[in-house]
Amino acid sequence: MPIVHPSAIITGRKLGVCEPTDSIYLLSGGSTVTESLISLVQTVLSPTMSKALGLVPWQGRKPSGIKMSPSTHRRAMESCPRLETYNGLTIGVETGDDAALAFMRKGYASRDILEQCRRLDQAGIEYGFFYLTGISGKGRGEAGAKASAEIFNQLHPFLIGPNMLTVYPESGLYQEIQSGNWEEEGELEKYRELRVLVEHLSISTYFAAMGASNAFQLRGRLPEDRKKLLDTLDQIITEVSEDDLRHYRKNLRHL
Repeated sequence: MPIVHPSAIITGRKLGVCEPTDSIYLLSGGSTVTESLISLVQTVLSPTMSKALGLVPWQGRKPSGIKMSPSTHRRAMESCPRLETYNGLTIGVETGDDAALAFMRKGYASRDILEQCRRLDQAGIEYGFFYLTGISGKGRGEAGAKASAEIFNQLHPFLIGPNMLTVYPESGLYQEIQSGNWEEEGELEKYRELRVLVEHLSISTYFAAMGASNAFQLRGRLPEDRKKLLDTLDQIITEVSEDDLRHYRKNLRHL
């Protein structure tokens, strides 16, 4: 797979007439995501379908989540057979590294990823993951990748889509860096992290690092394309300089 210099990469976005979609993307995290999803389900899928899923927020101190009973799928199908036509959640889990999730105040831990996604498995709902390369911080990227692979390997995501952490001056994380509370991974360290993630994933899934935050866009099916992906990552790590990758990151005006 040929290497393209980062400065030569232009990520295009086609604008046009909206078409029907079978995927809904939830791009933010925290305690409001579940309530937003519940509202969306109630609005789009009808009260009958929402009630069939048993969607209610967690109570007390537990993180927000989707609460489903063991008989969720059976009851949902009985109440509304049309539910089978809704599928393909893409979830921004970001990492399986509990230390990173806690520092970033995500409001959930790796055990919650396992619990909620197993409920989706039980309900027969397919899902994919967004992974955030660099969220573990300087010196912890590879450990974060291993922790994430350990969680992902217990589940059945149809997609793992890595995006790379990009810190903007107006963000809270930028202030944490300025205060000395957190250090950002170097750009090459991020690619070493991605390499470890690809190396340790043992499930069948589609790996696609395709967003603008990735200087190099990579995609392939695991495990079939593992060697091709690893070879490409090795080529990036050995042939592209930190300065060039950093230049791309600093000039990325938006994601």
